[in-house]
Amino acid sequence: MRIPMKKSSSFRVVALSPIGYLAAALSYTLIGPSLPFIKDYLVIDFFALGILGGAYSAGLVLAFLGGILADRYGEVATITTSFTIMFLGLALTSISKSYTPILIFLFTAG
Repeated sequence: MRIPMKKSSSFRVVALSPIGYLAAALSYTLIGPSLPFIKDYLVIDFFALGILGGAYSAGLVLAFLGGILADRYGEVATITTSFTIMFLGLALTSISKSYTPILIFLFTAG
C-alpha cells in the first residue's frame, strides 16, 4: 500500500533542512581552525580574536526565539527564515574586509 505524500513547500523545507543543518555544522566546526588565519588577515590580537569566536557562539543565545516564532508564524517559515539569515550572515562574513562587519555578521550567522 502506498502512502500518498503531499508535495508542498513544507515537504521541501523538511526534505532540504538536513542540508541546512549540515552547512551549520560545518561552519561551526570550521570556525576554530580558521581563527589563526583570520587573526593574521585582520592583524588583530588574541583578545579581539576571542571576541570573534564568542560572537559566533553568542548568536546561539537567541535560538530560544525560534520556538516562539515557530508557534506564531509556523515551522516552515521559521526554518526557512533561520537558514536564510544564517546563509546571509556567513556569506557576508566571507566577503567582509574589516573587523566590525565580520563581528556583526558572525553574530548574525550564529
